[in-house]
Amino acid sequence: MSVLSTYDQVQVIAGHQQWIAIENGVFKFKGAGVNQASQYLPLMQDMAENIHRAIPGLTGYWGADLILTPDRQLILVEINPRLTTPYIALSRLLTENPTRMILDVILDNRLTAVMTQSSLALNL
Repeated sequence: MSVLSTYDQVQVIAGHQQWIAIENGVFKFKGAGVNQASQYLPLMQDMAENIHRAIPGLTGYWGADLILTPDRQLILVEINPRLTTPYIALSRLLTENPTRMILDVILDNRLTAVMTQSSLALNL
């Protein structure tokens, strides 16, 4: 998931999907889809809020890798307090400039309302 957060607020701006296979006992990366897990945004928002509470000072743009279990629970794998690979496609996905949104968060401690372009999903 791609997330923006101020000191007080957190907002998931997109939910991504990665395809991983196990072949001959080895994990293989099979691709990724930007915002192709958008149906799980409410679950991701809850997770992002929990992460934000657990790590004071986590602000700006950050990402988190999650595993969705068969019973639709999210398991946190890692937090990336930096630009993540899906960032490169966010300008095509969002109606707002993602760099401007990050600057608003960092410089003004303000979240911009996030709008996606008609539920667009992109493959990387």
